[in-house]
Amino acid sequence: MFRGMFWRCVIDGDTELAKVDDRIDTKQDCLDLGYQWENTPENFDDILKAVLNLIVFMTNEGWVVAMHKAVDSRGVDLQPKKDARQFMVIYFIVYMVVSHVFILNLFVGVIIQRFNSMHEIYSGYTNKPVKKRKWVDIQRLMMKQKLETKWFIPESGMQRFFALICLAPPFEIFIYLVIVANVIVLAMPYHGMSD
Repeated sequence: MFRGMFWRCVIDGDTELAKVDDRIDTKQDCLDLGYQWENTPENFDDILKAVLNLIVFMTNEGWVVAMHKAVDSRGVDLQPKKDARQFMVIYFIVYMVVSHVFILNLFVGVIIQRFNSMHEIYSGYTNKPVKKRKWVDIQRLMMKQKLETKWFIPESGMQRFFALICLAPPFEIFIYLVIVANVIVLAMPYHGMSD
């Protein structure tokens, strides 16, 4: 339905200029005027790209951009014009409702139902022989036991010194502060910043 329809003329890196230029109607017009004929990243020109785009749209990301490009598209090798095919909105809305609402919710529903059935099998006594019931009781008893963490601290020497430092609560806070400072430093560079 959208194969080859997302190509457009690009004038000096801007696609919006070509949309309002009345001289550009086809790919040949664009090339004759010395401009570039480029495809959008969200295209449906091959099956792999189309399926990948539909999966991304299913996650509710980027589908509005593709919908606007579909609405503006007019045909293969034709320059897009604003709102040329407004009825394409229906396709994307129906797709979003079917994929995002039904399929994803169905997928989540199946996982939750499977979890509940597994939970019932492993926690209840449904149709279990006596040996398995005893095993479940022992497992429940084991799960209730609380384990204590005991750290090995040497009697003396440098190892004892470093062990006491590492187990001290202020050391943990210090490590968290170092991690936060590292994240801030990594977030500071930006594109185009001077040396």
